[in-house]
Parts: sequence; C-alpha cells; structure tokens
Amino acid sequence: MLKDERLLMDPAETKSLAPPAEFIEFFADAWRTGATQPERFFEHFSGRLTADAAMIQPFSRVARGPGGLRQLFEPLFRVMPDLRGEVVRWGATEDGVLIELDLRGTFGGRPVKLTTVDRIILRDGVIMERRAYFDPLPLVRALPSRPAASLKLLVMMLSRKETR
Repeated sequence: MLKDERLLMDPAETKSLAPPAEFIEFFADAWRTGATQPERFFEHFSGRLTADAAMIQPFSRVARGPGGLRQLFEPLFRVMPDLRGEVVRWGATEDGVLIELDLRGTFGGRPVKLTTVDRIILRDGVIMERRAYFDPLPLVRALPSRPAASLKLLVMMLSRKETR
C-alpha cells in the first residue's frame, strides 16, 4: 500500500488515472522486496522494459533494457542486500509518471536512507525511459566510514559499460 494512495477525486478523473495507478502499484511491489530478493526484482521489471529502455541516474553510464537494469542495481544490491523502497507519492505526467521513492538499507553495517524521484516515460504501460534524480550526499557521507564496502561498490561501478 502506498503512503498517499487515497485522494479525493471525481470518479471520471480516477478512471483516467487507472493505467498510471496500476503502474505505480507494480513499481511499489518490486521495491517492497528490492535487494532482499534480487532475482524477483529483475524478473518483475524485465517484462515491463523495452529492449532499449534508457535508464539514467547520477554516477552511472546510461543503461539499456533488462540487462542494463541488472548492471545498475546488482552492484548496489550486493553491498546493500537489505535495500528496499517505499513509494511516498507520485503523479501522472503527459507521457508517464513521477515517483518519489524512499530507499533504505544498510551499507557497511550502518543504515542509509536515500530519496529519489524517478521520471518514467511509459508507452502502453511499458518503460521507455527512467531518469532518477537524487541527492547522493547520504551515500557519499557513508563511504569514508565504510572503506571495504565502499571499495567493493566503487570497483563494481567503474567496471560497468554502457549498454545498448
């Protein structure tokens, strides 16, 4: 269940939001388990990503399609195996959705919380592009006090190649 799921709306407006609302529930479902079940996470999204869906986020090369999703999140899931997300709020856009997502997990044994806003372009409920906007400062602050986890994450991030 989403934090801000219930809004007072005219029934006609609710009907027009049905596809975005379904996508939000789909998105939230994947992040409820997140890194705790990584294969489920990747399988969950793979059917809703085009083969060339662009995934863009800070500190990463552009990743494309289901393989790119794995390239982006597998390193993070390895160093934060309890990472999960909760949809805080969302809104429909002309071509998709904006989603505010709180991510929580432990990095090097200490809790970390990041808030991201994902702008997702959809076509018939399928992801064409995902662009994440977040302040990396909480993660950057955690790096010096967790050198082993930081080194592991850095090596994995630097070894990524752009996928097409």
